[in-house]
Amino acid sequence: MKRFWSLIIAVVMLFTVFALVSCEKEPEQTSEATTTAATTTVEPTTQATTEATTKATTEATTTEATTTEATTTAETTPAETTPAETTAPEETTTPEATLGTTIPLYARFDFGTDSYAVQNGLTAHEFLMDCLTYDKGYLYIDVKEDSWKIWVMASYVKDETPATAYALKFDPIITYDYEFPDEGLYPGWGTWSKAPYTTANVGKSWVGRHQYMKIRLINNTKNNMIGFWWSASNNPNYFTTLRCSNLYLQGDRGSKTCTATDKYASYIYDICFTNALASNRFGWSSGEVVVDDIGTKKAQESWCNTATFAEFMAAAKRPENIGLIGANNWCGGGVESVGIQFFLFGAVDTGDSGNANCDSRDSAVQGTWVEVDYILFGSTVDQLEAYKSNIEKAAK
Repeated sequence: MKRFWSLIIAVVMLFTVFALVSCEKEPEQTSEATTTAATTTVEPTTQATTEATTKATTEATTTEATTTEATTTAETTPAETTPAETTAPEETTTPEATLGTTIPLYARFDFGTDSYAVQNGLTAHEFLMDCLTYDKGYLYIDVKEDSWKIWVMASYVKDETPATAYALKFDPIITYDYEFPDEGLYPGWGTWSKAPYTTANVGKSWVGRHQYMKIRLINNTKNNMIGFWWSASNNPNYFTTLRCSNLYLQGDRGSKTCTATDKYASYIYDICFTNALASNRFGWSSGEVVVDDIGTKKAQESWCNTATFAEFMAAAKRPENIGLIGANNWCGGGVESVGIQFFLFGAVDTGDSGNANCDSRDSAVQGTWVEVDYILFGSTVDQLEAYKSNIEKAAK
């Protein structure tokens, strides 16, 4: 009998062992379910984080070219690295980070039939050609894949050559007929009002407009000074105060001439500053007083009417004039530009109040040429520097 019960006990113990072995295998199913559940949970989180990262990166990016790269990076970044990218903007406590970057780069004038801007929907070659007018008696345009090569057909003759003889005229630059987003060209301060001339409004007055211009070109002329006019949506005319000149290309700032070259070069200008001398004023009112370059109080408009660029620069640096710097139509207009004319063979300043120091058309000589890659407008210098055309990328 004892042997019988011993046998029964042994069988029970054997079943117990099998049961325990089965219990040890059960967590594999639980683990698999947990893994699946975790994967299901992680995917939406990753997607949401990616979208947040993409949005933050897009707002903080400096060009539309880098926006594309940043978005791609965000979409392919592993989940474990996403939180670091997401929390990075939160660590920045500057007011600028809270507001994000300013308006998008204005890349409408990236020239060529198949330019970077054309390929990425930022402009259209057909749009540029539809908008463009120019005097064929003075200019010839050779349209290339990623640039325009522009030739002078007749030399400049003082008091005879029309003011806009060498102008590339894009009078109707607002359009809704093309696929690219028409976000517009908005003259004004790039980020904080009156920055970088004063930091008084940093953190207080955010503006966010196109303060800077960048041009990339080959200048095969002796002209050292280019410029442009623009017209505003609230009064679409080319007024004398809507003019920028003294955009120097080479050598000393102040020299109207330079050495012709066959190499590309890029230049960035603060339009809030360059508009001031060309429009004959530091500030809005013609009755304002300015302290000139040697410390003498002058009626600012009459003084600006004859000042050289060097004198103007010296006056601009004086503390007495800080409040007047940039107080002109580019930074103060606040409305969208509807037209623009570029002068790449000499800046133009005409009329009774014209400043001869802002006019360099004497350098326009038959047979000379410039090749223009692009003309961009941006809110910050970094935004403009980050943009690279197809020609630039291929050169590296």
